[in-house]
Amino acid sequence: MDVLTIGNDEEFTEEELLKDIEEGNCKYAMYFLAKIYEKQEKNDKAIHWYLEAIKQDDDISTVGLAKLYCKLGDSTKAESLLKISIDEFNNDKALIELITMYAGQENYKDAKKYIFMACTKDIPHGFAFLLTMGKKTKEYDEIEQFLITEIGKGSEASLTAFCALKIVYKKQQKYELLNKPFELLANSKTKINKILLYVGCEYADKNNMAKAEKCFMTIIKRGQSNESTYNDSLLHLGLIYMDQQKYIKSIHFLKSAFRAGNKTALFFLGVVYDMEGHTKRAEKYIRLSAETGNHCSMKYLENMYKTPEHYLFAIECTEILSAHD
Repeated sequence: MDVLTIGNDEEFTEEELLKDIEEGNCKYAMYFLAKIYEKQEKNDKAIHWYLEAIKQDDDISTVGLAKLYCKLGDSTKAESLLKISIDEFNNDKALIELITMYAGQENYKDAKKYIFMACTKDIPHGFAFLLTMGKKTKEYDEIEQFLITEIGKGSEASLTAFCALKIVYKKQQKYELLNKPFELLANSKTKINKILLYVGCEYADKNNMAKAEKCFMTIIKRGQSNESTYNDSLLHLGLIYMDQQKYIKSIHFLKSAFRAGNKTALFFLGVVYDMEGHTKRAEKYIRLSAETGNHCSMKYLENMYKTPEHYLFAIECTEILSAHD
């Protein structure tokens, strides 16, 4: 008797699934029953139960049946099924399966529309298929225009499109255009904090602190304190003001970052206080940071305490550092 194992420990037999179908627990039982028959190479029965499951609006069965048709060499039926699932049910799994089928046939003429669709939806592997299509077809001009449009939208897909466009320029050795993707992203007026944080960090790396500050402040003003981007923006602002020796502002944002759950802020609070000459306060925050396992804090304390009265603590810090190396 064949058994279908789902996950780590859940098993189904043919008899159990037929009983479930009789009792009205249809959709998933039909799908799993089709999988058992497919495993047994009873393809007619597998196709029957996939089709029954599809009648129950089971999108997984659509993909399962399409894969079986492909295996049986009937790509026309597979293609038709997948297109229906994409158009009528917005099925992302069917979308990737159709692209995979076309790519296997090196049919990028038909694949192009669906690859663009997958990229716009930021579906995993969509941009990988796009870059493979470029490599195979050399149609980089159309791909470039598509990516420029996607970056300009400031959507969830824009950051991945930004990375893809840089790769496209490198593939074509258009090194003079490598700054263009960032300019497009920075000018996209995105409402997505993840993208704005990335743009802010890039500006900071380019030493354009005014624009970096504006990006981080925009995220903070949006007030989505449950997002990691909010915490990171508080931290980055604290670091900008630290570099500018605006210590009061720096301490304000670093403390806010810590209260929002960013433990890294503890170390930098200690550094700011040390830069101001408040050694006791510096010690307090750097010690707290060291207790969280922060490697930099331990090293900082080790250097702070290389004095006779703190000799034993310096040795302790050195031992902890050695254990982490």
